Amino acid sequence: MRFAKSNRAAFTNFLAARYERLTGTTTVSSRPYSMLVDVAANCHLRCPSCPTGVENEAHRRGDSQRFRDRGLMGRELFAALLDEIGACLFHLMLYNWGEPLFHPELPLFIAKAKQLDITTEIHTNLSLQLSESRMRSLLEAGIDEIAASIDGFSQQSYSTYRRGGDFELARDNLVRLAELRTDLGLGTRIVWNCLVFSFNERELEAAEAFCCEHGIVFQRREAAIDVGRTPGWVPSHRRHELAGPRTPVAAAAAHEQEVPPRPSSCGWHYSFSVVNVSGSISPCCAVWSQEHDIGRFDGDRERFASIWNGPELRGARALANPERGAAEPAGHAILCQACPFDDGVKDLYSPFDADVKRRFDEVFGRTDPMLAAAFDLVTERPDEFVEFYRAHRERIENGAGR
Repeated sequence: MRFAKSNRAAFTNFLAARYERLTGTTTVSSRPYSMLVDVAANCHLRCPSCPTGVENEAHRRGDSQRFRDRGLMGRELFAALLDEIGACLFHLMLYNWGEPLFHPELPLFIAKAKQLDITTEIHTNLSLQLSESRMRSLLEAGIDEIAASIDGFSQQSYSTYRRGGDFELARDNLVRLAELRTDLGLGTRIVWNCLVFSFNERELEAAEAFCCEHGIVFQRREAAIDVGRTPGWVPSHRRHELAGPRTPVAAAAAHEQEVPPRPSSCGWHYSFSVVNVSGSISPCCAVWSQEHDIGRFDGDRERFASIWNGPELRGARALANPERGAAEPAGHAILCQACPFDDGVKDLYSPFDADVKRRFDEVFGRTDPMLAAAFDLVTERPDEFVEFYRAHRERIENGAGR
């Protein structure tokens, strides 16, 4: 991922967030630098490992299962969020549990983010009718990446998981986007994301060749498979999982697995955050039910900063550092106290840290020696970074080292 951020404050916020995580700080001065904002919480598919898809399947059967509020994020709420935190954000993902292309003002959201030099991306199923003008508005707004979730290279394999989707429609939409991107002379990254299952693994080579032909990036991704319910979906390279426990995501969906707390810090408490369509804040991107959310941003009475340093997140940060957390208020339960997810979730977006470092080198090089020294240490030698940052914090934050 290539970031566009160039203001010094964003880089010092990044360093502060890394320092505060490494030192187990409970009340933080930093803000997240990567964020998911679920601008449209509706979807028309019935994917079985997604709370929206599970809801849709339940409603099709006449049940009333409900995990989250549905609808579209208002323009005012989105603008208020960027007004408060946009200066710190390198990366904005305009999706989570919904189909972002359902939002008619998505290009406006992207354009506003781009005014703040925020790199933007969406994940979409692309299995919907899209006019050329709609595609053009999305691309011309400046979106950096459009990733389509297309799990297979035939309708039969694709619809096993993307239930209710149309393979050829999604595939052809992706090709149209890639062609229009080229015609417009843009650098938008167009991606075919493919979750790998046993029923589609023999089609991956053909899908990748197709992408190569059309200027599309092909990405194989590991699927969250409930080996207790669908053992036949496990691909050949993951057969060892059949002897192990159920997957964390599947367990979270069923709300039936209890896992002892893990005393290790989590990126979702320092570096990343999730804002849902109604403004509620989730502990992380994998939380299905809004009953586990930790506050509701409204841009007026309830600011993001008050939730980011609210009792729930302060208590969650204290889990990894009991001595610092001893004075935190009790009685604020949070899902993190018995996290049901695997270790990959807590550092899901940490690989982007290296991209922040690369962007710093592009923008500043060695022109700010104190900041450069901190960035030399932060991603490679964290222990030395902590000591350096502690000794020079004021100069790093205030720019006195230039």
